[in-house]
Amino acid sequence: MTFNKKEFLEHISEYVETYTYEKSGEVKSYSPDRKRQIQGFFNQFVDSIQPEDFENTEKVMTYMRGRYPNEATLNKNLGFLSAYIKKTKGQSPYSSVIAEIANKEKEKKREDIEPIEIEKIDEIKDINDKLLLSLYAKIPPLRSDYNSIKIRNFDTETDNYYNDGKLIFNTLVKNDGKMEKDVSILRELIEACIDANKSSDYLFHMENGEPYENRYFCKYISRVSKRYLGRNLGIMDYRTLYSSTFCKDTPQNQIHSKATELASEMNNSATTQKQYYIRDIAGIDKECQTEDSLIEVEINGLTVFINKMNLQKFLENKKN
Repeated sequence: MTFNKKEFLEHISEYVETYTYEKSGEVKSYSPDRKRQIQGFFNQFVDSIQPEDFENTEKVMTYMRGRYPNEATLNKNLGFLSAYIKKTKGQSPYSSVIAEIANKEKEKKREDIEPIEIEKIDEIKDINDKLLLSLYAKIPPLRSDYNSIKIRNFDTETDNYYNDGKLIFNTLVKNDGKMEKDVSILRELIEACIDANKSSDYLFHMENGEPYENRYFCKYISRVSKRYLGRNLGIMDYRTLYSSTFCKDTPQNQIHSKATELASEMNNSATTQKQYYIRDIAGIDKECQTEDSLIEVEINGLTVFINKMNLQKFLENKKN
């Protein structure tokens, strides 16, 4: 495919203006500020990529990592790419190339990331920082939902709050519905933080006692991770790590049920959770990127997921 910068930017302008998404049952569109951010990102993106390099994912990602050394900013801009891919799949000649770029970076992040050293978290003296990292490393982590947890003066019908070894969520960052999360293994630590917190109704809060805005809460996690673990780990990194190691010693015939169990704990779809296991635990080919590329089969009582392309090659070889 010949990459034409002018044509591509015109296409992006139209995409940004017409993009819609659903949240809490409502159809929404990008705010003017968000539109400017996305358009600005794609302007910089195409200005820095030579037309002949557009389909070279290694060169594109070398640019992305050099242009956005801050992990949170890189992830935000990869998010712009992901949203574009979902919206234009099958409609734009560019979406398949950008999908390959985004998937390449996801796989690199998965290969580069190392297990979390839990013992370093246990040694943390600041109880708030210790609790923050424990919630993401010691139990199945949610997204940024912990930012909204109230510890006093809460409404049990509308607020998210802590009560007697449980986190009660009346609203969640992603997916509708409610959730009750058992945090009894962290109960002593949580209640120590509550006793020490006299200035706010929230478990995690800024100096003025108000909860963090979502983007600042994400930066807070990354900053605390860097301080104690030596790495700028974000929420997705923690969720990936936990998902990847949860079934490490689980027998193959139990992985399917384990994936479904963990999906509920992390407020994921079962499909998303199974993809984590497929790539990191079950040892299935890394080409398995999406549900569409997999088929589920049972072999001698074991449920396994097989990449359609690999299965087709196998059957062709058997014919020959």
